Amino acid sequence: MHYGKLGRTGFEVSRISIGTEHLYGQPRDTVCQVIHQAVEAGVNYFDLVFSLPDYLDDMRAAFQGLRDRVLLTAHLGSTAKNGQYNQSRNAAQCERFFLDLLRRLDTGYVDVLFLHNFNSLKDWDQVARPGKVLDLALRLRSEGKARCLGISAHYPDVVHKAVETGHVDVVMFPINLFGHAMPGRQQLQDLCLQHDIGLVAMKPFGGGKLLTQRGTFRVPKYQTAGQAF
Repeated sequence: MHYGKLGRTGFEVSRISIGTEHLYGQPRDTVCQVIHQAVEAGVNYFDLVFSLPDYLDDMRAAFQGLRDRVLLTAHLGSTAKNGQYNQSRNAAQCERFFLDLLRRLDTGYVDVLFLHNFNSLKDWDQVARPGKVLDLALRLRSEGKARCLGISAHYPDVVHKAVETGHVDVVMFPINLFGHAMPGRQQLQDLCLQHDIGLVAMKPFGGGKLLTQRGTFRVPKYQTAGQAF
């Protein structure tokens, strides 16, 4: 396995890392087997996107005894409603679900705490106001419950706005052939390099499309700052 520095975090991260969304709903034995085989192969970075109780309980079983060998992420704003995934921008609710995540994983901290799934400037401006989710994330980091902060987003303009705050250490962004023509993508990558911000490739296989799509390859349309491309 090859490793590299995750920007200014200083974390040595495996070049191949594991997102765990596909493990939700799988038998616990399967979840444990996948995680254990990945760790034995040298993978040390795992993204935990959900705050669903049964998902987290499976993850706790899978990572039992392995915490000192792995880097774990969480997503502030990924919550649950009526037993299903939900996205929230309510700071109190976000904190409640995050603290439950720490309890269920039997850990006192996560290595990267992502501000979860931002796709518009309006959405970002909402959480960046005083007393909202960004302030919550900063407090959680100061309390030692997160070693560094990140943002997951699908559009470059949101990432630019977040990076301007100086608080973001890691960016999680779609990087794949389907998104090659996205306006601003190269500028985003240059921005991360300029500020020594870790860049994590989200959906490297286009959410599975690169593995299943047949026939004509279509470049998708993108929206940013109210414009369609």
